[in-house]
Amino acid sequence: MGYAAGSVGTGGFGTLPGLVLAYYLTDTLGVAPALGALVVLLPKVWDVAIDPFVGALSDAEARRRSTRTRLVALGAVTLPVGFLGMFAVPTGLAPGASAVWIAVAFVLATTSFSLFQVPYIALPADLTDGYRERTRLLSWRIAVLALAILAMGAGGPAIRDAAGGEHRSYLIMGAAIAALLVAGMLATVLLVGRTQRAVPDAAAPSGPWHGYAEGVRLLRRDAR
Repeated sequence: MGYAAGSVGTGGFGTLPGLVLAYYLTDTLGVAPALGALVVLLPKVWDVAIDPFVGALSDAEARRRSTRTRLVALGAVTLPVGFLGMFAVPTGLAPGASAVWIAVAFVLATTSFSLFQVPYIALPADLTDGYRERTRLLSWRIAVLALAILAMGAGGPAIRDAAGGEHRSYLIMGAAIAALLVAGMLATVLLVGRTQRAVPDAAAPSGPWHGYAEGVRLLRRDAR
């Protein structure tokens, strides 16, 4: 249950911006649709670029400290801040400046998400070497993830609409969802942080850039 609780955070962040952020940009802040699409796309590209680097850092931490929870904890406490910042654009800001505000907050939130999500996905292999136990951990995670997607996908817009559907209502929604994100992610940090087994040094990558080279190698192999 402690491990699965983190999926409250990953499910919420992975779902809600995709549902409401475009409307917030165009209908509430007056951002042009093309610019709004770029604002939504940029963090996705950044996520693809940063994940291998975070993965290498996570593996290095696991070998040194037999735990990945320092990165997980950093992501857990910073993601809600960036998430709330996405919906905290000051009133009266020009559309272009509003787009920049959200883009910066979204990229920062995406970085925090990567710091949490990448080591979080690797945790089952550190927690146990038993196939059945890992399967049970992942089953709980997927179940909680599905519930989080449904609850926040419906609950976020409902909170926004109940608060009036205007500029301030997005901030209220962001604050409410951010509280749920941090609660779920910190539960994982607190409940599984000290239960991990040692990670062997075998096949250790040469540095944080190893993941990119390995990714290119695998793409070339699979293309054949």
